[in-house]
Amino acid sequence: MLDLFSLSFFVTTVLQNMGEIFMTYEHVYVASVCLANQAQVLQAFIEADRHNGPSFVVAYSPCIQQQVRPSLNDMFDECRLAVDTGYWPLYRYNPALVAESKNPFILDSKK
Repeated sequence: MLDLFSLSFFVTTVLQNMGEIFMTYEHVYVASVCLANQAQVLQAFIEADRHNGPSFVVAYSPCIQQQVRPSLNDMFDECRLAVDTGYWPLYRYNPALVAESKNPFILDSKK
C-alpha cells in the first residue's frame, strides 16, 4: 500500500518525465511552470497558444485541501521552495525556435 508521500513522489516524477517524453517529439511545445512565477506561466501560456501544433504545459500547484500547508499564501511559498531547491524545474521547449537557428530549450529556473 502506498502512503501519501510515495504517491505524491510518483505522480510528480511521472509528470516531470512526461515533459521530457513530449520533448522527444519535434513538433510539440512543452512547458513546466509554477504558479509562484506568474510571468513565466503567462509567457508559457502565450507561447503554447501561438504554437502551430500540440502543446503540453504541466504546472506545479500544491493543493490546499491536502493540508500540506494551511493557507493559500503558503501555497505560493511552497511553489517557490520547490523551484528554488530544484525540485520543480521551470522550462519551456519551443520547437519553432529551431527554424530561427536558436536553442528550443529555455531553462527559466536557476537550478
